[in-house]
Amino acid sequence: QNEWVKIGLANSNVLKRTKLFERSAQNNAKASIGGHIPNIDLVGTLNSSTSYQGRFGGFIENPLLGIETESNNYSIQFSWPLVAGGIAHSKRREAYANYDKAKEQSKFTTRSVIQDIKSKHSSLLTAKANVQAREQAFKSAESALIATEFGFEANTRNIIDLLNAQRNVFAAERDYASAKYDFILSDFGLKLSAGTLSPQDLYNLDEFMNWFMPELPEVETTVRALKPKLEKSQIKTFKLRNKNLRWPVSSNLAKILISKRISSLSRRAKYLIVN
Repeated sequence: QNEWVKIGLANSNVLKRTKLFERSAQNNAKASIGGHIPNIDLVGTLNSSTSYQGRFGGFIENPLLGIETESNNYSIQFSWPLVAGGIAHSKRREAYANYDKAKEQSKFTTRSVIQDIKSKHSSLLTAKANVQAREQAFKSAESALIATEFGFEANTRNIIDLLNAQRNVFAAERDYASAKYDFILSDFGLKLSAGTLSPQDLYNLDEFMNWFMPELPEVETTVRALKPKLEKSQIKTFKLRNKNLRWPVSSNLAKILISKRISSLSRRAKYLIVN
């Protein structure tokens, strides 16, 4: 848990944003002091002129004809806001008040991030334990269903017991899937709070879901339901219900299949493959 807190304090986007606000408020507070500091400016001017008038009144020649004149002036300007109606003091106090507010907000955000990370970490551990518990409950329900099926075949259990056992298996499988879903959400929530959530996490989840819930999930669900019942079982009868298949069915198929055992059951696309 402490490691996650360290990671969160270093990578949390919410905390980074708050720190930037605090730094900006600090810079504004420092800049507000400039309202009380005198301003000193160096001012320079350069003037150049040339006379082109040839004669006065058209008769007397201008003695300054073609003479250029230049003048350079340099000065230092000094200004100090001795009396500004208190606006400079008010702006300075406002800037420092905003800086104090930003510092307190940063502290509050830090405590909130730490608390959120600890809470999400505890939720993740709880979700992990719940997944393990639901997995054991699912296995126990499957074992109970197998025992009930044997009892039903031996006429020691009735059909109601068998249906209840099947219902318990489906309910346990649903709870198991829900627990895994909650674990994924808790894992993403912890990484989001710690600032380590990346697109790669979504890619990994997508790969996991493609394996866990492939294309045509209804076919996959059918295979998983039939697999424990058909594998290792022996074929006793054969009946062809539909002859309009993609490939013609051999007339000797019944003789070939009867008394054979099913070694495995799989699928390709929407087709069930029985070996």
